Amino acid sequence: MPKIRPEPKEETLSDIIKWVINGELGVPEFQRKFAWTRQDIEELLASVLKGYYIGSFLFLKVIPGQAPFASRPIQGTENFPKVKASFNPRILVLDGQQRITSLIYALYAPEADLITPKYTSKRYLFFLKLKELENGNADNAIFSYSEDDRRTKKYLNKEYQFKEKIIPFTVLRSKDGWNNWINEFKSYQRKKILEELKEKGVSDVIEEIDRRLSVLDKQVEKWNEYINNLFEYPASVVYLPEISANDKESLEQITLIFEKINTTGVRLSVFDLLNARLYLKGISLHNLWEESVQNYENLRELSSDNSDLARILVLRTIGLLRLLRANFNTKESDISDIKNRSLINLSSNEFENDWYVAVEYIDKAMKRIMSTSHDGFGAFTIRWIPYKAMIPVLAVFLYYIDKLEFTKRAFANEVLKKWYWASVFSERYSGSPENTSLEDLKELINSVKELKIPGLVNKAITYIKELDMRKVYSSSSAIYKGVINLIVLNEAKDFLYGDSIAFHKLEDHHIFPQNYLKKKLKLEDKELINTILNRTLISKETNNHIKDKAPSEYLKEIEKSGNLQLILEPHFIPQECIEHMRNNNYDEFLNCREKAIKDKILQLLK
Repeated sequence: MPKIRPEPKEETLSDIIKWVINGELGVPEFQRKFAWTRQDIEELLASVLKGYYIGSFLFLKVIPGQAPFASRPIQGTENFPKVKASFNPRILVLDGQQRITSLIYALYAPEADLITPKYTSKRYLFFLKLKELENGNADNAIFSYSEDDRRTKKYLNKEYQFKEKIIPFTVLRSKDGWNNWINEFKSYQRKKILEELKEKGVSDVIEEIDRRLSVLDKQVEKWNEYINNLFEYPASVVYLPEISANDKESLEQITLIFEKINTTGVRLSVFDLLNARLYLKGISLHNLWEESVQNYENLRELSSDNSDLARILVLRTIGLLRLLRANFNTKESDISDIKNRSLINLSSNEFENDWYVAVEYIDKAMKRIMSTSHDGFGAFTIRWIPYKAMIPVLAVFLYYIDKLEFTKRAFANEVLKKWYWASVFSERYSGSPENTSLEDLKELINSVKELKIPGLVNKAITYIKELDMRKVYSSSSAIYKGVINLIVLNEAKDFLYGDSIAFHKLEDHHIFPQNYLKKKLKLEDKELINTILNRTLISKETNNHIKDKAPSEYLKEIEKSGNLQLILEPHFIPQECIEHMRNNNYDEFLNCREKAIKDKILQLLK
């Protein structure tokens, strides 16, 4: 793959701003809106005035009218004459948009209906106290007020500015503006000096005026040490060369570069990049997304949990659908895999149709994952889904099953279940989900065609037999979540209430209470205390009641509320494990419960 060769260069901030107002520099549509606060803007201005490094800029050169991404003007400049008349950028900002927009905002004060700083809906104007610059204190020299603040009118009055040595940043948008202000300021000061001297009856007026103006010139000289940085600040710019919309390899590299950019703390995803590409073809991913989230409750839940991931999962699903239809022949598909660098090249052809198919089957996949019925996978809330990265494979395989002859669907569904549990309990998706997803979809389809169980299932059986479940203690672990899912599918009952846990607000709690293990058994190993072998789903009320009681003690209370074995066995606590609880034997209890859980998992896979 030929590499994009970056070209480092120095540009003045004033040139960059000139390109913006001339409509020569814009941002790709995938860029987020302006998100800086007034304080952020003030700190940037102070850094520029002091000549401090403000970070580099990353620009993409484009042939006007032939950019690979849809673009828009820098926010706030939409009504600038040249931008409005002929916006046709030759440069797109990949990194540095917030800084450039902040400078434009301070220097041009655009209307509030176009842009406002974060946390406000008002238009703000920024001012500079020149007296503070004389003292070398640029950090305290900058302040801002909304245009409807009574003080703003005062600061916009020229005479008040000259008297208090305060200047609006809107005057500093050009060197001519600054020089004109200085000339007017000097004229004002000369007039005031003359009036003062006449009033005092000073004899040698000209000499005194010259002396005072000389002092004033020294002040202006000090101001210029800071102000000139606004016009001459050498910005560090890295240019990426021109690429065309059809240059797949270069677009992949742009995607990789952009995923590493995180200047403002908001990492843009391949979804944003692809949105900008497809926008050129009249397709808005953001509109498709909003529509789908409204129409599908499960997708809405997934989005609420992690909207960026949810969007990527839809694109991966589309990618797998297209590879499936091409019979995994990458020469006949627009992509070779479902890595982000490939997804940027998803073509616009039939894209909307593929989108609707993808979200429909993601919804079906989510229903199955979150179902607590016999054929479901027991993740009763988003939190308990073992691997969200499995959703695209499950969705596309369900799509494939629906296209099969009826006689083959039962076997395909059996394959699906075994693949799902094998992947969860062998931690198959803990690595690179993009590679694993494609491999698994191919293997699932070949298994159905050849009427055989996927080889990955046998590998999972070996993995599970050798697994030390005492070391599974993190609630974020897929195995941990998978065990909790199985407890739900077992229709487990609450320990004390004796009715289904589905009727209670559930939390995963210790079977041998944590305080009991620490105080009575003197166990300090947190991992061993929190192992999944000592965790199950019970209500918060039950957990509070049990507190630090010995198992032998609270078992008596469970017996009073119902059949002990009937209540505990669905929690993978068979009679043998109950006896170890009666004896408060933690080590043997863990051994017993591990066997019960593993027996269930292996039963699902055989």
